[in-house]
Amino acid sequence: MTVRVTVRADVVVYVFTTQDARSFGYSKTDMDRKVAGNAWVRLAQGSYATSAFNGLYPEERHAVRVLGALTTSKNEWYASSWSALAALNLPLVDHDLSRIHLTRHSVTPANRVHGRYIKVDRQLLREDQASANGIPIVSVDLALIEFARQSSFLASTTAIDAALHRKLTSKDALRARLAGTSGKGVSRAAAALDFSDGRAESPGETRLRVLLFRHGFSTPIPQFEIRDGDSDGGPLIYIADLYLPEENLVLEFDGKGKFAAGRMANSEWTQFDHQRSRDQGLTARGYRVMHVTSRDFLDEKLLVARILERIRSKV
Repeated sequence: MTVRVTVRADVVVYVFTTQDARSFGYSKTDMDRKVAGNAWVRLAQGSYATSAFNGLYPEERHAVRVLGALTTSKNEWYASSWSALAALNLPLVDHDLSRIHLTRHSVTPANRVHGRYIKVDRQLLREDQASANGIPIVSVDLALIEFARQSSFLASTTAIDAALHRKLTSKDALRARLAGTSGKGVSRAAAALDFSDGRAESPGETRLRVLLFRHGFSTPIPQFEIRDGDSDGGPLIYIADLYLPEENLVLEFDGKGKFAAGRMANSEWTQFDHQRSRDQGLTARGYRVMHVTSRDFLDEKLLVARILERIRSKV
């Protein structure tokens, strides 16, 4: 059966099996030509996707590959760990997506690597089973804890932050799931869960928060509200991405889409004009301000040095 996957509002990918293609009238030679000509992409043995697959982000491509693998599977498998998170469109920062993580219900636990697949047999309760974008997955709580037990602090914190921000789960639910978990990686998952914060609005903000934590800065406050006047009850004038209270530093993560809109609606001002005016207003109120982009993370030592220099500078 052909599956229509709406990856984003403007991107649709069709996933289908060899049997589907034959029912459409394609011979094996036709299929090979489609793949060779980049009209189709072979996802797994016996499954294909249309060419829109090539323009997807890594997490999106992984989710489609998971669907391709499951369409030809004879057993009742569920995407799990990072593969389930990809199906949920959660960010997977600095994580190897070359293998697909699958789990099925079994009373006899097992864990094995088979080519491009990691296959886990374990008991799956009804509440452990879910779906996302047409892909059968384990529950978001189980997937996040599995992922956090085996991934880096940055990768797991970024995924948990995003899930909390989207209200897919809660810290209490994740703590309950972790409390019933034993074995390797539990302390690693606990550290990521303790640090996570659903106020973070982007992976870039989380990455910046992790960098500050690792280099001994004061605990940053995400989405810090700045109000006019001396009273906390004054009118809200700005929400900063991150604020370091001890260093009195506002940090803004400027992602790719921040200035994409160009001129502001019904205004001759550009987004750059708005930012400059806002920064001047914050400086006038006694805040240090610094902007960070994704390119700055290419040299973290230099980025830390720049942050320290900004902290030592006058407001």
